Amino acid sequence: MASYGGTTQKCKACEKTVYLVDELTVDNKVYHRACFRCHHCKSTLKLSNYSSFEGVLYCQPHFDQLFKLTGSLDKSFEGTPKTVRVDRSSDHGQSNTRVSSMFGGTQAKCITCKKTVYPLEKVGVDGDAYHKACFKCSYGGCHISPSNYVAHEHQLYCKHHAAQLFMAKGNFSQFDKQHEPDNNNGVTENTTELLKHRPSLKQTKQIHAQIIFRSLGESNNLTGALIRSYTAHGKLKSARKVFSKYPLLPPTFLWNLIIQAYSKTACNEESLYIFKNMLLVGGCHSLAAPDDYTFTFTITACSRHRTLMGFAQNCHTMVIKLGYNSDVCVGNALVNMYVVYSRTDTAQKVFDEMPQRDTITWTSLVKGYATGRKIHQAEELFAKMPERNEVSWAVMIAGYVNHNMYNDALRCFNNMLIDGNVHPNEAIYVSVLSACAHLGQLNQGKWIHFHIDKNNVPKTSNIATALIDMYAKCGKIDYAKHVFKQTNNRDLLTWTSLISGLSMHGHGTDALQLFTEMLTQKIKPDSITLVSILNACSHSGKLQEGILIFNNMEQEFGISPKLEHFGCLVDLLSRAGQLEDAFKAVKEMEMEPDGVIYRALLSACRLHGNVGLAERIIEYVGRKDGGGNLLISNLYASFGDWDNVWKIRECRMDKERDLSSIPGCSYIEIDGVVHEFIAGDKLHPRIKEINLKLNEVMRRISLETFVGDHSLC
Repeated sequence: MASYGGTTQKCKACEKTVYLVDELTVDNKVYHRACFRCHHCKSTLKLSNYSSFEGVLYCQPHFDQLFKLTGSLDKSFEGTPKTVRVDRSSDHGQSNTRVSSMFGGTQAKCITCKKTVYPLEKVGVDGDAYHKACFKCSYGGCHISPSNYVAHEHQLYCKHHAAQLFMAKGNFSQFDKQHEPDNNNGVTENTTELLKHRPSLKQTKQIHAQIIFRSLGESNNLTGALIRSYTAHGKLKSARKVFSKYPLLPPTFLWNLIIQAYSKTACNEESLYIFKNMLLVGGCHSLAAPDDYTFTFTITACSRHRTLMGFAQNCHTMVIKLGYNSDVCVGNALVNMYVVYSRTDTAQKVFDEMPQRDTITWTSLVKGYATGRKIHQAEELFAKMPERNEVSWAVMIAGYVNHNMYNDALRCFNNMLIDGNVHPNEAIYVSVLSACAHLGQLNQGKWIHFHIDKNNVPKTSNIATALIDMYAKCGKIDYAKHVFKQTNNRDLLTWTSLISGLSMHGHGTDALQLFTEMLTQKIKPDSITLVSILNACSHSGKLQEGILIFNNMEQEFGISPKLEHFGCLVDLLSRAGQLEDAFKAVKEMEMEPDGVIYRALLSACRLHGNVGLAERIIEYVGRKDGGGNLLISNLYASFGDWDNVWKIRECRMDKERDLSSIPGCSYIEIDGVVHEFIAGDKLHPRIKEINLKLNEVMRRISLETFVGDHSLC
């Protein structure tokens, strides 16, 4: 240790007077700072790395080198060796941990191997001697340095394994004893190190108790580490309590930790309340002023509440006022926020004003246009992106699927594979499989399935559900069953998808068996599952089973019947010929029936020839949509009541002059080619062949079954 003395002493090296400002005392000898050099190489020495012998100074490398050459401290070192002290304590050293290399004497025994320790390889630790090769961690066998070790009961540990061992034992007193019990800074650093090793919740509570017991709560880093540990275990209340008990004014980074913790949970509005308190405190002291991280977390929390647009705009104003609008993370949060609020124009303005943009910025704006019914703007922006990741491709492909542009979705998927820089993720596979299902492209869907298996993509619940749905809609229900059997982790979506596919193919019995099996697996159905099983009962004529499920759905499953469930019930009763019960169910509905339910009733009346009930339905409905008028017109035509047919069709033509609608369309894949058919379309290149085949089909039907009228609905 160096100290500063008077001004009348002589330098040991140059024997000149040493003044106060230039004095350095080493081992009770006074030196000029400039004279504190190695006697051999004349290099400036450090207090932590030198050797002295009878007043002569050496750097440690040359001291060791000369000693090895001579084998002993002979005349080249001017005499017989005495005790030489080499202080190797680190800059972070502790007062009670003294590590030194001792040269001289050969009688010491190594604590580890019990063999004689010679001077060249001797390391002394707290009065014990070790070989340098034996100076290892007793737990992991890893080499340790004199500045990074823990010694306990003559056992050496590196700090990493010592932290794990003391956490497992819950014995913090011995660990702290090795690290300056009289100095809280050392204890604080070691406790913070413990929290960085992801302790269990029980261990975190033990550490918290030690912090309170030792009054270490004023440490910023220790408090932050404790908040992170509680947050990692989902204990936000405990983290909030640690934050609120902080004895001083919390600095900005502690505010950020607690705001971020709440912004990721369902109760993220609490983060906005904390942000308001921060503004009240930060307005009086710059220590708690919000920074770029604060605004990033707060704006992200705002984007999850569509009713807080005013508050979010105030945050945007503060961002501009404080100059954080140039930060890319804050800009990304703002763009995403305005996209969530469906303010793509404002999001575009923020995007244009950002000095730096990353892939997240571009992807957020593409998503805004894709979900905001502006798919062409999304295409243009996507084409301009300098870099694209898997999320960017997933957003664009999902945008095409949501806009019913299924061919464009598959084209985009193929472009991604050709690009080769990105591997498809789960969202991409689900979107393209959905596109194949809507197009009926079985071959493309099978190729995607092969691509998934070839690249060892985990068969998650979402991917399995998409595969089952694709095969079912493409007419391969056996393939759908095979995928279902190969799926290990089946959730509600997986079960519902296969039940819906079986219903679609008229396999009502299989669907009911699968539904029963699902219930035995303790999987509770949702509203969509019940719609699927009711449809299965309707398509397979399972009248009693369907009625039983409908009547008990609220009591057994806690789901109140909605419009789609009543629609399934009406269809079930109508297909079974119980038209009066179906009409009664419509009149007893708690919600207003839509046109789909009335069209189902009218179709059933036409099928069963019940004109009287159809007229009563017309009177009950009053004003009907175009589809209902067409059904009634065909119903009258089937009984030869042409006067009412012309009246209804004239009314329909009058309405069509005022209303425009999107024509319906359908797809079919033949020999790998997808054909699109639009209602009333005469532009198909093979329309003549199609009409000839249709007429042939109708003639064959008329020969086998007598039908009064073959007019299409």
